[in-house]
Amino acid sequence: MPGWEEGDWRDEDLCKFEESNLNNNMGLEFYDLSHPWGLGQPCWPYFEDVKIERLHTMAKSGVLTQQITTVMHSGTHIDAPAHVVPGTAFMDEVPLPYFFGTGVVVSIPKGKWEVITPEDLENGRALAMLLTKVLDAYPVPVEEIVLVGHSMGGLVVRSAAHYAREHDEPWIAHLRHVACIGAPHLGVPLEKAVNLLTGVLRNLDAAGVQVPAELLDSRSAGLKDLRYGYTVDEEWAGKDPDEVFADARRHVPLVDGVGYYFLAATISRDPEHSLGELLGDLMVRLPSASGEAPEPARRIHFSSGAVFPEMNHLHIANHPDVYEASRDLLAA
Repeated sequence: MPGWEEGDWRDEDLCKFEESNLNNNMGLEFYDLSHPWGLGQPCWPYFEDVKIERLHTMAKSGVLTQQITTVMHSGTHIDAPAHVVPGTAFMDEVPLPYFFGTGVVVSIPKGKWEVITPEDLENGRALAMLLTKVLDAYPVPVEEIVLVGHSMGGLVVRSAAHYAREHDEPWIAHLRHVACIGAPHLGVPLEKAVNLLTGVLRNLDAAGVQVPAELLDSRSAGLKDLRYGYTVDEEWAGKDPDEVFADARRHVPLVDGVGYYFLAATISRDPEHSLGELLGDLMVRLPSASGEAPEPARRIHFSSGAVFPEMNHLHIANHPDVYEASRDLLAA
């Protein structure tokens, strides 16, 4: 099977929808965005590829029987809430309407099998322009826009709203709410520690320390922006991203007339417990998620917010309690 290493061993015509799926009595058009499933499909980095073994063949047994061995995180898929939150829905319990909706196609130019990286999506200026394209292409009139971002995504949506206001993007008139879930508005301690460790290693005159320093330094620009919660170009443009203790974060005003909300978590039952204050959600500390900077001039004045005890950084992205609180905040 030539070309299977590149995941190109199947007949693409076999993976396309039949004409009836685009022209049907329901008046709906279905487009399959999934990668063809089988040998050579995209997998989570350390998972093995799918294994397909034929137990019966048509020539030998008159039937085709195959044994498939795979990990659930293979190919195009969606994680069930039960994957990360005990007691929540499995895939067979998620209503089918959740998987359908009106959409538009946006362009992120890539070659075949080329990876879409965080850098392709994390720039607020780019997102602001992309949303203008979405608004132009959307098949029904847009009445209201709500931006929701988890972790780094919270910084991105704040940045996008800022640039939309600065450049008078047409969708800013429809923006009503911005919700930041576990977003590091004041930075992430782990990234600050990695930055410090990298700086120390680079200045050590010892054999073998430059290689780990180079590996640590190869992390993406987006991860380095998490050090102090950067949201606008002026905070990093023309500066050395690896300089130690260089906090260039600016005060970025919120858009007038738009509700801004934070949702944060702590691993402790009591958010004011010393462990919860020290570790936050194991990635983002509570003052960072709520924008409570020590300097009053640099604080982020959210309209409202919520803190969830006994949750970590991943739980807060998927937990049904967070979803319900988000709906309540956005409906206010």
